Amino acid sequence: MFFKPEFVDAKWRMPIDEIVDNSIQNSPIDCRRRLYQNVVISGGSTLIKHFKNRLQKQLQERVDNRLLKYKEASGFTPKPIPVTITENPFKYFSVWHGASKFASNPGFQRLYHTKEAYEERGPSIARHNPVFANM
Repeated sequence: MFFKPEFVDAKWRMPIDEIVDNSIQNSPIDCRRRLYQNVVISGGSTLIKHFKNRLQKQLQERVDNRLLKYKEASGFTPKPIPVTITENPFKYFSVWHGASKFASNPGFQRLYHTKEAYEERGPSIARHNPVFANM
């Protein structure tokens, strides 16, 4: 699904390696090399077997192809750009950690619904949340 999204839905055409590459290419030119060398993955989907290796391989192919096209067009051989992908060492707990940080924020108490409010208003209470008030 991440590398061949059209298998899931014909409207989805952009694989994850292209999304990462486009994000880096839209960054300032003097930051791109370091960004390619510091891609960090985290989250439940990255737990899929060989996800990191496949992303690294496909992203490296994109970078190498771009450098090859540049060499063919200019005659100048650019310095190689190694792609390095690392995993968050706490990836199993990242979601919990983020939620914990959010919940420990002093303003959080005005954002959640109490059990009593839920019992009084029912499930529709979830449609009205102060987090989304300004949207």
